[in-house]
Amino acid sequence: MAKTENIKISGMTCANCSLSVSNAIKKQGGANISVDFISGEANFEHNESNPINFIKAIENTGYKVLESSSEETTGEQSNHYTKSLIISTLASIPLLLAMFFPYNGYFQLILCLVVVILATKHFGKTGLGSIKNGVANMDVMVLLGCYSAFFLSLYHLIIGNPSLYFETGAVIVTLVLFGKYVEKNSLAKTQDAIKAFSKLLPQKAFKIKNLNEKEGTNIDVKDIKPGDFLWVKDGEKIPADGAIIEGEGLLDEALLTGENETILKGKGQKVITGSINTEGNFVMVANKVGVNTYLSSIIELAKKARTQKPEIQLMADKISAIFVPIVVVISIITLVVWHFMGAPFEVAAINAISVLVISCPCAMGLATPTAIAVALGTGAKSGIFFKSSKGLEALHKAKYFLFDKTGTITQTELTVENLITYRNENEQEIINVIYGIEQSSLHPIAKALLSHYKSSKKLKPFINTKEIKGFGVVGDDLEGNHYRIGNLQTEFNGIAIEKNNVIIGEIIMSSMIRNNAKKVISSLESQNIETILISGDNIENCQKVADEVGIKKVFSSQKPEEKIKLVDEYNQKGLTIFIGDGINDGPALTKASLGISLAKATDVAINSADIIIEEKQLFTNLDKALKLSSNTFSIIKQNLFWAFFYNAIAIPLAALGYLNPMIAAGAMSLSSLFVVTNSLRLRKSIK
Repeated sequence: MAKTENIKISGMTCANCSLSVSNAIKKQGGANISVDFISGEANFEHNESNPINFIKAIENTGYKVLESSSEETTGEQSNHYTKSLIISTLASIPLLLAMFFPYNGYFQLILCLVVVILATKHFGKTGLGSIKNGVANMDVMVLLGCYSAFFLSLYHLIIGNPSLYFETGAVIVTLVLFGKYVEKNSLAKTQDAIKAFSKLLPQKAFKIKNLNEKEGTNIDVKDIKPGDFLWVKDGEKIPADGAIIEGEGLLDEALLTGENETILKGKGQKVITGSINTEGNFVMVANKVGVNTYLSSIIELAKKARTQKPEIQLMADKISAIFVPIVVVISIITLVVWHFMGAPFEVAAINAISVLVISCPCAMGLATPTAIAVALGTGAKSGIFFKSSKGLEALHKAKYFLFDKTGTITQTELTVENLITYRNENEQEIINVIYGIEQSSLHPIAKALLSHYKSSKKLKPFINTKEIKGFGVVGDDLEGNHYRIGNLQTEFNGIAIEKNNVIIGEIIMSSMIRNNAKKVISSLESQNIETILISGDNIENCQKVADEVGIKKVFSSQKPEEKIKLVDEYNQKGLTIFIGDGINDGPALTKASLGISLAKATDVAINSADIIIEEKQLFTNLDKALKLSSNTFSIIKQNLFWAFFYNAIAIPLAALGYLNPMIAAGAMSLSSLFVVTNSLRLRKSIK
């Protein structure tokens, strides 16, 4: 049986690095490989008993495999460049001064040699490893540029030629190291949301034996089992998904739900791993633990989504893979042409070096994954979770939005709209009956009725109260009157109230429309996106909701198989989005071009969907998701345009002799930095 491996890797900086590592893993027999240079993770399957051969293969490409316990992050990896950058800068400054105040050439040689050693340390093994795996990266060109300038200068020094270019080789390396340092820090920001979620994961929990004994022991979160009783104290994080069984707490769930306010929760209410108990003490029972918790699933969703490549990136990857060999050929042609045109060899060599250094495959390699990483993190912070980059890429291209009604356009909670009395019955008496009998039920309708009439009821004793599933509730008062509340007769649209087999009242209930539903649906329609309501409810209820939010086309009384058929019909017309939250919505969510479900929907709906959105801000976040999708691919196009435009202009200028290698090195570093910085603008694009 194939084993799944997750390996942390230090030193990768662009898509070519990922491709080089991926090829190394593939040569060792790895399958289903995904390598993410931003997070520094490689995931793959293999049949080996031990992954040591894969680790060796990765390290042979020049990258460092980290221990599983290592906490090294992308941002911290930038520190690897700090010491070398300082030394390289201190060596380069006097070499630059030598351009204006010439001094001993052998001293210049020593200073430049220090920088060459640093270049070999940082770029040598990775450059050679990338060539071995058939994907030459930017490190190859940095080394070629540095070595060319160094050995040309060394040759001139030996033969007594005063034209030395030691400063060129040194400054190339210094500028690239600086660019790598800044780039690493910038790339770290693309992971802010995932880091924030990961930091929410608690490490310890306090387990107790039972409710009567608060004595217990501190245990690792990984040792919690479903059914364990956990005591959560003031200021602690919730260690597992579960429910409060004693006490209460004021919980901060901001990062998980997007809501900035704290929520008071007590007995019977659900709590989520990672939320913070800002005030209070309570005992909870663990239901979901470890990787099965809601927070862990969010983190895994974000990681997996980032490693999946959209179509636009596949094109850039293909170009990046052949980019370096093409540039090397252009550099050689530049050298040959200039030399045969009569230019001194050193002039031809400097122009050839400029071609090597000015080109930037990293910009193309960074264009898409950085934007995707920022977008996924930005969405997660707002309560929008993309299972793959497919959802992010396709969402803004949608032509049809198909909405389920109950729990999607309307909230799951019911509200009392009206109480109708018959046979001159007293309204207050009926309210007393409703409140007295419904206390025997745990049904959502009963909870809504009790909440609505809590302030207006007058307590009246009832006996023999009980809930009858699929019908309602029954009970007797002390005078011997028998009451039934529920679905008594088909001609009633609401919930009928019966006294001694005679209807005395009717409760009309409705679900509230979600906030911003009308506004967002109007916005979709204004963008020529057709909105359709599909529901299993009757035509009267469906039409009422559709009219309220502005949906013109309605399909009511739809069974699951009928929903699938409708979704398929719309799929054939154009890219179709289906939004639902119930078990019966699962097949339609799977069938649609893209399925969107609510974070607290049924497991079937969540597993079937491509995008998951927090329930409380469904329509607000749906609008944000559309903007994020559109903005992301606008940024990607800008990045790719810049990468292609930059190289298309810069390489010919260098070949024609208009750029010296030092300016070329600076431009190359700025090119990559521009792409990363441009991607980071997405963090503010949906606020």
